[in-house]
Amino acid sequence: MNGLKFRLMKGIGLALMASTLLVLLFILLNPFHLFQADQDKPVVKTMAPVYLEESQLVSFLKDIPLIYDYRRVKIKENEIYIDLVWPHHPSDDAPFKQAYVDAIHIISAIFTGTSNMDQIYLRFIHYEDQSPVLLLAVSCQRQDSLVKDLIQSNLVFEQPKLFLEQYARVVYGTGWRN
Repeated sequence: MNGLKFRLMKGIGLALMASTLLVLLFILLNPFHLFQADQDKPVVKTMAPVYLEESQLVSFLKDIPLIYDYRRVKIKENEIYIDLVWPHHPSDDAPFKQAYVDAIHIISAIFTGTSNMDQIYLRFIHYEDQSPVLLLAVSCQRQDSLVKDLIQSNLVFEQPKLFLEQYARVVYGTGWRN
């Protein structure tokens, strides 16, 4: 019986030592442990706004999550003009909400990500037999309150139409040309 107790105590002792060794190895090799010294540093680092030029337009726009494809883009001084292709037939009662969301994505990316763009002109165009039909136009001017709301507000994408009506000019149909 004494031999059995001795082997049992020896086994428990070895198990405790092995588990202690495993815990120590985990603490030393844990990748999260390596980053604990950086806890006071911000997790998200903001990038400085870029000075947007025509040569950067394609790569800049590719980083914006858009539903509609853009067809024509032009920069003129501190203004940017973007034509987006409306994929639905105009009589399909296609929801404008997707267009509003794309408009806000573009406005947000340009006003928070660039330093030189002060005015944005967007046109949502449907092409019928190669002739363009303007369905929706949005123009927006940079404002401090707009940029602040784009950065801080959750309502931007919850109610995109109301947000655009507050900060932009929205015109349906041919009320705005070129």
